[in-house]
Order: sequence, then structure tokens, then C-alpha cells
Amino acid sequence: MRIKLKVILTVTIVLLLLGGCQGNPTITEQKSFDFTAITYGIVKQKQLKIDNTKILYTLSLKEFNPNGFEFDKYNNQFVENDDIKFVYIVSETKIYDSKSSPIQVDDITLDSKIKLSLHFLNDYLLVADKISIYED
Repeated sequence: MRIKLKVILTVTIVLLLLGGCQGNPTITEQKSFDFTAITYGIVKQKQLKIDNTKILYTLSLKEFNPNGFEFDKYNNQFVENDDIKFVYIVSETKIYDSKSSPIQVDDITLDSKIKLSLHFLNDYLLVADKISIYED
């Protein structure tokens, strides 16, 4: 009788644990894209929120031409042959100078050559994960 009770209790506990695990959210990894560009402008955003993400700055870029099917919706926002495009900066964005030291957004100067690591916020907006100023 004791063994039967232990088996039933063990099976019940295992089933409860398995049932509880099914509701856990899964973490999906965002695909990141790397580019180079030249800074054109930085605009501080006061209360811009997109898809529950608070946007701190809009970074305008020259010589930034992402291509491929992933970027069709992004590129369709702009006039054909538009030289200026933009990405967003959020609180999680890491920014570094040419010596790999962390800096603030205000330290980025116009016409700086930068390397960007970006991900899509939705189908057509890009957010910077990392911005690094580099020298030739």
C-alpha cells in the first residue's frame, strides 16, 4: 500500500510540474545586422513610444543603405534615392568612442563614421543595439 501511494504521489507531482512548465514564455533571439554609416543628425524624442518601446533619440544617417528582402519595408519608407535614413536609439543602446570607451549620445558628433549593430523593432523600424565610432 505504501509503495502504491508513493508511486501515485510521484506521478501526480511530475504531471503537475510538467503542466506548469507549458505556460512559460520562450525567449526568442533577435536577429542583429551590422552596418557602417556616417552620422547626419540626432534628434531627442520626448514621448515617442513604439510597440511598448520608449524611443530616446532618432539618429539620421548618410551612406546607410541596407539591402535584402528583410529591409524592403524599411526602405519603402523613404523616397527612392534618399540619401538620409534613420534608426532609433533606446535606453539599452550601447555607444562607444573610437577607443571602445563608453560614451553618451551627446558625445556623438555629426559626420562621424560609425559602426552599427541593429535589430528590427517591428517589420520596418530599426533600433541600434550598439554604436561604435571608428577612425579610418
